[in-house]
Amino acid sequence: MNQMLGCALVVVVGLAIGAEQVAAQRFIHTDASVGGMVTAVGPAGGLYLDGSKAVLRTTSLVGEVQLFQSNATEFVALGGARQQLFRSSRGDVYAQLLFGVATGYSRRCDLCGPRVSEFGLGANVALDDRWAVRVRGDIRVGGSAADLLFPTLGVGITRRW
Repeated sequence: MNQMLGCALVVVVGLAIGAEQVAAQRFIHTDASVGGMVTAVGPAGGLYLDGSKAVLRTTSLVGEVQLFQSNATEFVALGGARQQLFRSSRGDVYAQLLFGVATGYSRRCDLCGPRVSEFGLGANVALDDRWAVRVRGDIRVGGSAADLLFPTLGVGITRRW
């Protein structure tokens, strides 16, 4: 199951990166990001894939999936809003609030639960007008992190249309 999810993420990212500029016109003000993350609490980490679509000049709707490995392999699906706080030619800084569900966490955890909420801050450091390096920090509650505030740090690559 986890290998199938990983392969699906790779295919989606490959298609997004390889999309012709003309074919991508309908995705104006859209971005996709893929990367890795680690927790500041213990030896755990994973991968994330997110996409966002601008609904206002500085506000976007966001969907994100995470494949997270701690005691068990956890799959997290989130959706919410991202607010751009600062923008320049070198990149932007944002805050996001996401809600969703988690599955695959250890059943031996009495405080773990399927509902997840995540608040985060991040920055996209522009490489050119289409590509950026994303650095992010999030606090998650829910899933395998139900009993504490679960800080994660992540780095990834972002493609904009």
